[in-house]
Amino acid sequence: MRDKAETFSGLPAGFGYHVEGEYLVLSFGEQEVWRAKPGELKLNRLEEGFEPPRGEEPGAQYKNIVFVGDSLTRDIGQSLTTPSEKATAIFQAEGMDVTVYGWGWSGYHIKNGTLKLAEALNAFGPDTNTLFVVTLGMNDVNTTKPYASATQEQKDRIAADYAAMVTVIGDRMGDCIINSIPFADFDTNGDGVGEVKDDASLGTLAYNTALMLPIQNDKFKNSDGYPVLDWYGMTMELQPLMHPDGIHYTAEGNRLKQKKTAQRLAYLFTGEGMPPPYSHEPSLASIANPNACLVNFGVSAINGTGKGNGQGVTRQQIIDKAVIPLIPNNKTAPVLSLTFEHSVSATNELNMYFTNVIVDRDFDYSLGCDPFYKETLFVRRGVTMTLIIQGLAANASVNLGFMGYRSASSENISIVEDVLNPANAAQWNTSDLQAEEATLTVTANGNGEASVSLKPGPDSTFAYLGGMRISP
Repeated sequence: MRDKAETFSGLPAGFGYHVEGEYLVLSFGEQEVWRAKPGELKLNRLEEGFEPPRGEEPGAQYKNIVFVGDSLTRDIGQSLTTPSEKATAIFQAEGMDVTVYGWGWSGYHIKNGTLKLAEALNAFGPDTNTLFVVTLGMNDVNTTKPYASATQEQKDRIAADYAAMVTVIGDRMGDCIINSIPFADFDTNGDGVGEVKDDASLGTLAYNTALMLPIQNDKFKNSDGYPVLDWYGMTMELQPLMHPDGIHYTAEGNRLKQKKTAQRLAYLFTGEGMPPPYSHEPSLASIANPNACLVNFGVSAINGTGKGNGQGVTRQQIIDKAVIPLIPNNKTAPVLSLTFEHSVSATNELNMYFTNVIVDRDFDYSLGCDPFYKETLFVRRGVTMTLIIQGLAANASVNLGFMGYRSASSENISIVEDVLNPANAAQWNTSDLQAEEATLTVTANGNGEASVSLKPGPDSTFAYLGGMRISP
């Protein structure tokens, strides 16, 4: 425990927490909120005789919603004056006549995030009919995890920071949802694969249970004690759309998170009952085709992070004939990899572009959903383009799926052929119309490699490929 008082600059005068002898003391102005010895801090503030202020019952017709938090809120926005056009459109599409703002700050812990919350509360006063959603704690977890081995001082400090945040919210708690810390699949042993999906105690769950649940209030508390929004439960369902760092999300993951958030909060506007709690059971155990790998081809697939599940492939990776590890749907360690052979010598022979196609279909492990139709690889006639899957068992069969869209409705046929048996082929029409997946089963050679060539149909100039599924 530190022996020097700490205060928050920018908050009401006299507010802070400090060490007084052997006690940690939280105060607001001249009022002492509570004090406790290290190791004896009761994390449930209700046991200390403190009850968070209650607001009015659900059903208020909010005009604004402000999301305050760290990098997991940053996708919504970073302005208290300019609304988030995309998030506002998503909420309004769900029937809510609201304006949405984002105030997300990458790297912020609960302590400095509370300063940002104070700014938001000041910018949107009590008369603005504003709902606040605060999501802080991920960076505190990331620097102290796992909970079981965190020191008591670390746990006490997080509890104190949460308590300070509640004090700053004050009598506006009735218009503030303190969100759960989202799920994160931390790589705890440095092998490049997250372990939390297999052992929840290594992640944010224990922090939520011990430190976040005690500061909930009845207005927004679900029957399981979690806040109604519960980004922990929500993001467990979004694991397929996680960035490889196990914390953040792809563009489609962020879009779907905003859509699900709007759907969870819709009851506040309809007057209907609170939606049921999320399940906190690992969701990847029951997904269809868990060992399959999905690959995106597109100009925004940067650093192999992809736009949806799995990974993305850029033009440069193809040109360089890079070997790309393939992450399966169940996010286990990569076994397969993808590489390329080609005869490309000019940009117009192989490139990628945005299709401008709009298909309102959330991610569902198919190649016809968002985001696979948004971007595509194209290959000109006469160019050799071979996709090579490595890491299969010798002479084993592998099932492949293909999909491609382009910005035109006229027919354009793309073909893939089994390199070992060209008569074994599949084709699909690449247009802006709803398409079906083309499927092909090929057999690996004795080295565990299976190869297919991509080429245009007889009357087409280009072949198009937006997504590929590999099912060993």
